[in-house]
Amino acid sequence: MVTGRRVFYTECVKSITSLRAQGNTDRILVFAENPANISGLDVVADVEVRKAPIEGTTGFELSRLLKTCMYELSPFDQTLYLDADTMILRPIEGIWSYIVQAPVAAALDIYPTIADRPKSRWTDEEMAETLRECMPKSKHYNAGILLFRRDPDAARLFVEWKREWEKFRSIDQLAFVRAVSSVGIDIKTIPPEYNSRLRSSPAMLNVVIYHQYGHPHGFREQIRITIIKCAKLLLPTFIYLWMIERRKTLIQRMRGRKI
Repeated sequence: MVTGRRVFYTECVKSITSLRAQGNTDRILVFAENPANISGLDVVADVEVRKAPIEGTTGFELSRLLKTCMYELSPFDQTLYLDADTMILRPIEGIWSYIVQAPVAAALDIYPTIADRPKSRWTDEEMAETLRECMPKSKHYNAGILLFRRDPDAARLFVEWKREWEKFRSIDQLAFVRAVSSVGIDIKTIPPEYNSRLRSSPAMLNVVIYHQYGHPHGFREQIRITIIKCAKLLLPTFIYLWMIERRKTLIQRMRGRKI
């Protein structure tokens, strides 16, 4: 699914191109708020772009609503959903093994439990609702990478996910946590190399799917933002140390004049 600003359509095309570059030939279906914004896929084989079949909502809210409707929208027996801001760095065929024993599989978020998630991302009302229905250590899945197959339990999960999301119509992941708890379905956890914020790191040398987590300008933008945040945190310390050194220098000068 791709909605909102043009930059997300560009990221969608890059994501699809990266998947094909890894030798994948599976059929790809894209639901777009504005299909005319997608260009460059005419040379990519077996990709179909459809107008998002939901009226009355746009942008961010539409993208979340479309996610909760994936089960009914997908024409496939097995479906891998990827956010538009993902890049495929290695062959992904191994991911299909995770829905052999369970009808739904998902990768954990960078905040792996709902207790870990920054409360600023949710309204107090939704967080309170979630904690009434789920344990604080309930798994917090990232809804940007989901794998499912045709199965009654999977169908019930998506129906419940949509119902939970419509309560607050915000970010979809807490609604997903509540839906999993309500349905009682077993979700197979996909390994972190299929949902990495970094292209490579000492702890993750075999990244398969690089996920930008909503940063449409990619990895460099994340580095820039991180540097700015660190600078803001460290600036008061640097100023304090500079003032101490400055005071020492002034004292030494005054002592020199007295002598």
